[in-house]
Amino acid sequence: AVSLSHVKARVAAPEVLFGGGGRGVAVVPVDALRSFIAARADRLRTTMTVDRDFRVEVEPAAVSAVWESAFAGKFTALLASVPDGAVAFSRKYGTVRTSTNVAAVETMPRGFALTTSQRSFDDGERTRIAAKVCRHFRSIASGWDFSKGYPGWKPENSPWLRRAAEHWRRVNGTEAVFEAVHAGVECGIFRGRRENLPIFACFPRHGGLHTPAEFLDIASVGRVWKFLISFLREAAHAGNERN
Repeated sequence: AVSLSHVKARVAAPEVLFGGGGRGVAVVPVDALRSFIAARADRLRTTMTVDRDFRVEVEPAAVSAVWESAFAGKFTALLASVPDGAVAFSRKYGTVRTSTNVAAVETMPRGFALTTSQRSFDDGERTRIAAKVCRHFRSIASGWDFSKGYPGWKPENSPWLRRAAEHWRRVNGTEAVFEAVHAGVECGIFRGRRENLPIFACFPRHGGLHTPAEFLDIASVGRVWKFLISFLREAAHAGNERN
């Protein structure tokens, strides 16, 4: 599992133009925009896994404020070029080691609030990529907010992992598959409270996370639940015997 933190940049717009007639704002007829969006929705239905009735509706809206065109262009260029996605790959574990992602862009009375997320097996590397994101927006950022974050914990081969593999085989009759994943950030909270606590995460079979093709194997949910209840019962019994 990996550590996680959020960096939120407060971006101040140097000039705000109130009303719908701001400079650099192109007026697009609603009907033309609807046709454009409908064509894209139709393409999504044929090329990606979406509901048959998937559609995007477009309605006119009153514009209360727009950014001065030069600032809007600069912000857009910075947003498009910010480090995003996988930053480093772990050959040892065969998965992404460090990544950074733009999480959200919120409008504010005098600018934008931009939130990014950094994940890494290594807390130091996570901090370095967060600093790089900050430097990227330093020309327009008016301040930063840093979340406390989730501590990282590197993949480990503990005795409990081996016991879990044996228990899975006994309960489900198949071999358990263990691998390092670029996820499981909540586990770092427990490791932060107790440094030597053995940790492993178990979850149903899934794929395509955070994409329109995301799926969960429902049958595997029952197998994981059966294993988890049985394993926790055995672990609790072993603990009571030692006490």
